[in-house]
Amino acid sequence: MQLLPSGVVKVLDFGLAHVWRGPGAEQEVGLAGTPAYMSPEQASCESLDGRSDLFSLGVVLSECLTARQTPVDDRTEARFARGQQAEVDWSQLEDAPPSGLRRVIDACLQVDRENRPATAAEVGQALRVELSRIEREEEAEIVRRRHFLPTESGSFVGRDAELEELVARLQGEARLVTLHGPGGIGKTRLVLRHAWSRLETYPGGAWFCDLSEARDLDGLLSSVVRALDVPLGGGDVIEQLGHAIAGRGDCLIVLDNFEQVAEHARATVGSWLQRAEEARFVVTSRVLLDLPAQDVLHLKPLELEGAATELFGRRARARKQGFVITDENREHVHEVVRLLDGLPLAIELAAARISVLTPRRIVERMTDRFQLLAGASASTDRQATLKAAIDWSWDLLEPWARAALAQLSVFEGGFTLEAAEAVLDLSAWKEAPWPLDTVQVLVDQSLLNTWTPQQVGTTDASDEPHFSLLVSIRDYASEKLRTEGAVPDGESGDEAERSALVRHGEHFARFGADDAIESLSVHGGVERRRVLGRALENLVSACRRAVARGDAATAVATLVATWEVLQLSGPAELGRALGSEVLALDGLTDGERARVLFVSGSAQHQLGRPEAETSLEQALLLARGEDDRRLEASVLDRMASLSSHRGDLDSAVQQHEQALVTAVETGWRRFEGVVLGNLGNARRREGLVESARELQERALTIHRELGDRRHEGASLGQLAIVAWQLGRVGEARTLFEQALSIHREVGDRAGEGDVLCNLGSLCRDEGHHEVGREFYEESLAIHREVGRRKQEGIVLGHLGIVHDLDGRVDEALACYEAGLSIYREVDDRRNEGHVLANLGSLHADRGQVAEAQALHEQALALHREVGDRLGEGIALANLGSVQAEQGRFDEAWPAFDAGESLLRELQHPLQLGLLLAARGHAALASGDESAARARLAEAEELASQVGAGADSELGRRLAVLRSSLDGGR
Repeated sequence: MQLLPSGVVKVLDFGLAHVWRGPGAEQEVGLAGTPAYMSPEQASCESLDGRSDLFSLGVVLSECLTARQTPVDDRTEARFARGQQAEVDWSQLEDAPPSGLRRVIDACLQVDRENRPATAAEVGQALRVELSRIEREEEAEIVRRRHFLPTESGSFVGRDAELEELVARLQGEARLVTLHGPGGIGKTRLVLRHAWSRLETYPGGAWFCDLSEARDLDGLLSSVVRALDVPLGGGDVIEQLGHAIAGRGDCLIVLDNFEQVAEHARATVGSWLQRAEEARFVVTSRVLLDLPAQDVLHLKPLELEGAATELFGRRARARKQGFVITDENREHVHEVVRLLDGLPLAIELAAARISVLTPRRIVERMTDRFQLLAGASASTDRQATLKAAIDWSWDLLEPWARAALAQLSVFEGGFTLEAAEAVLDLSAWKEAPWPLDTVQVLVDQSLLNTWTPQQVGTTDASDEPHFSLLVSIRDYASEKLRTEGAVPDGESGDEAERSALVRHGEHFARFGADDAIESLSVHGGVERRRVLGRALENLVSACRRAVARGDAATAVATLVATWEVLQLSGPAELGRALGSEVLALDGLTDGERARVLFVSGSAQHQLGRPEAETSLEQALLLARGEDDRRLEASVLDRMASLSSHRGDLDSAVQQHEQALVTAVETGWRRFEGVVLGNLGNARRREGLVESARELQERALTIHRELGDRRHEGASLGQLAIVAWQLGRVGEARTLFEQALSIHREVGDRAGEGDVLCNLGSLCRDEGHHEVGREFYEESLAIHREVGRRKQEGIVLGHLGIVHDLDGRVDEALACYEAGLSIYREVDDRRNEGHVLANLGSLHADRGQVAEAQALHEQALALHREVGDRLGEGIALANLGSVQAEQGRFDEAWPAFDAGESLLRELQHPLQLGLLLAARGHAALASGDESAARARLAEAEELASQVGAGADSELGRRLAVLRSSLDGGR
């Protein structure tokens, strides 16, 4: 066989083996071809057919899967002649192939051809079926294993003992292991090997937090937030992360490069160890932590004539095909790894030169360059050794490549080729290649890492290459840029660094332009938002660097882009902090200051900070002073949202109306339609449902007039909610379906997820639980895809209700608790109240009345705190039911009265019907059958109005009440 460069296996002599017999009475018998691949009938000179080739195919496949060649000796011919071809002994293999593949091969290897498959097509189909099954199982396994781990680069060499020791400690009593050693010693590689190889032992997943760019507590927390994918709201970030880690149960948290933030170990890791009792932590650090709980595993350099030499050989072969360590070059390889003191990173850098230098020449270059290593194999200054290795790689670069590496050091974290092209300026070197080729040169020299996002444990499907510098190389290159400039004569290091930073800032400022922000909500918006999210580190650094150099325009634009990421996935505190830094800039124009205050106020609003109102009011004054009518309208609309959240619906309506007037006066028709829709929502919350419908219809007319399909879909969805609330279920469904079609047309995934959730609730209320569940699950997948954590919690709550209605209590409880965890992470008090109410109802249905009452009281307090009047009405109904069940009617009637008054005012027939059904049960329990029948009659009318079928929640409750009344006659 031959393996072609394309990856195709070519069989060179397949089917050519045969037996020859000489002439005469006493015939000579011999074998021609490769006997080990012959079928028994070939060896016996019987007639042949296609099944003979299938035997040979079975031999080839068995060798491919076992990596063991079929033995050929002088007994082979006799064995074949007797028809005694042995079956493959799969049990002797350490990692046997799947049983399905073994069955196909064993069928091909049957001695009797009648027992083999009839045709090659049959074998091919069987193989395709089995391989498809294996692929599905592998995909399911990948989905099952939740993790955030970067791909391992290269094979794992020389740390087997340390790997076993790490496993033993983590399986023992240690919950915090610190891998301690100098830079380049291989700490990260060791922990990644452990995480990947032991992933199945961590049901809660393995999560890799890269702290290489963290320099303070904020940087540490931001890195952990990104790795765990935990959007944050207000409150203590450390505490919220503790809750998030605890929620993952038995998991592995890797904190890589912790030495830069070691002073914060007690406040962070110490706190998380106490809160997340099942989690295990591995910290890699050049310094020990001030934590008594740590179990330290010190890493030493690789053994010079063992693992170090093997590492050099493997990495050299990856660079130069056919390289082997021979008797002639072994001494020089040993000298290379000795001069590099057994440091893995330095060895890999040296091995990267094998394509242009022999081991002897590498030693000569290193001896000249590394004077500090002369005879110093016991040297403890390992970081100096690594710097010398980077010095050497730097000296071997062409001048333009040095300049490129220095300029690329301005990036924080990963960056794309497009970003590199924007930052690189090699115009001073006529011989410099294009940026694409320049980047490739640096990748080839092991000075740039490269990966694609899909190689990391996320749902991101992008295949755009990303690049990054090892932190040691980045620091080195940054120092070169700062001190030498890495440019031709005539430009100082300070000038070179400033120029590169300006280009970096200008590139990322483009993400904050109006058209770029608008593009996040149309076709391709999901991927554009992912690109924006992956650029977060660079956006933040570009913003802060612009502040440092007094570049107001770049600072404001990158702040706006950064907030587009943070407002969706958090932490909002970073947005607030960045806003404060930008506001402190001298030279901001009033227009720029207004935009910064708008972002700051939005972040403060999301954090629940009282200063949000002040920031937005200041933004409004400045926008008016600048006669920036569009910004004025945006601020007013955001202020209305703030008023609505605190329950001041009158102010919310007034502010929406002011925003509307401004939009009309400026001729900003698109925003006029947006504000009309928001005003309609506010009117609906006030209970003015007909007014809300009229406003939504006006908004819809404008969006259709302008051809704004995205907002047309939003208006149709809001009109559907109004129709639903008025009991026009058929109309609501039609409107939801129209909205869904438009959201899919324009690529608005967030809007699509919202409508699917509403359709699920509509089906649930009609009693079509299975269809509703399907809508909810599709909605949940979308919200997780786009990172909308709050909406994810909302859908989980609705799924919990469906499970509860169908009697799946454990599934319902899991959904409610998952949703509650999300709301507490993001500090969403309103939805937290809804989940507490659902949990209360769950406990009430199980007869746990005291627990139910406590939960309903908590929910009621939260709804009143945030001004959620509908939630308050539902909570009062729930509380009245629990109190009546305990016979405490004196407390139940006031709760029912207050809840009924609210729900009638809000014109919400479904929830009013549920309250009346509960009140009917309470009246019957108190002995007032007449009142119970009156409540039943009105509730039945409402059920008919909203289309609540017999299997809906309302339908079921009415059936129980009706049965109780009939049984009481």
